[in-house]
Amino acid sequence: EGSGTASNFGVQLTGGSQYIEFDSCTVSINQASTSSTTAAFVVSGSLTSATTAGVTAQNITVTNSIIEGGYYCFTMMGPTSAPFSSNNIIENNTIRDFYLYGLYCTNQNNTSIKNNDVNRSQRMGILSTFYGMYFNGNMTDVKVFGNKLHNPGDQNTAATFTAYTMYMSSANATSTNPMIVANNAIYELNGSGLNYAIYLLSGNFINLYHNTISVDNYFASTSASAQRALFIGASSGTFEIKNNIFQVTHVGTGPKFLIYLTSAVPTYSIDYNQYYMGSSSGTNNFGYYGGTNAATIAAWQALNSGAFDASGSYGDAVFASNYYTP
Repeated sequence: EGSGTASNFGVQLTGGSQYIEFDSCTVSINQASTSSTTAAFVVSGSLTSATTAGVTAQNITVTNSIIEGGYYCFTMMGPTSAPFSSNNIIENNTIRDFYLYGLYCTNQNNTSIKNNDVNRSQRMGILSTFYGMYFNGNMTDVKVFGNKLHNPGDQNTAATFTAYTMYMSSANATSTNPMIVANNAIYELNGSGLNYAIYLLSGNFINLYHNTISVDNYFASTSASAQRALFIGASSGTFEIKNNIFQVTHVGTGPKFLIYLTSAVPTYSIDYNQYYMGSSSGTNNFGYYGGTNAATIAAWQALNSGAFDASGSYGDAVFASNYYTP
């Protein structure tokens, strides 16, 4: 446990660490910290920075643990060129109550990120931008399965922070070993600011399967901020998006989209998804593709020569009481 608010790491691995297992641990850093030199669990190429690339660690296992607090809660850095950090396992952990970043992950190969709960539900005081999971650099054969990302601002629902609940930038894999994001649940995105449930700024060979995405703040009726269930800003790349649920019931007055693709250049394979726009306030749209708004699923299916969601569906998912279990 670290009680300081500056230059404080709970656990740090660096210098090519290998074959280390952490199970059923609690790593806690002061929640009051807003300094970028504080982090709970750090895998980095520097002794003083939580996010320096380099030969850091591989074959590391972190399971069944509570990681909490810090500007960064959990960082897993790798080198910027091959060979990348490989065979790391982050599974069944609670990653919570951080200032800015939950899991910050770069330049990995065959890393497994499964069944983690990422939230900021008990963080008091200042709430900044929310990055639940942040991915950058090589992501070959990285598997992001069965995680829950939710509640970025319970203690101050009027806060206007921006939420990039799952963020990918220059996240590049290969056709034979894609990055797979599957069976995750993103929900209860409280706070009154801009919401991007999944924000894919750039990357290549990223596949999204069977995720449940619900932008569902019922307390932000005065919010005029935009809401996006899936936002892809990439101007190139190959992306497969199938069998997901995209739902928006946010009550604010800002513009809302279920799916927003800024460019028509990337190669998309999009089908078998279920959509629902349940908000009655503000400007509500179904989708956007390369300069064209689509108001309905029929208009969406007509875009790109009928290539999108030919077998897609529209309607309220009517979640059960434990409705966000991936």
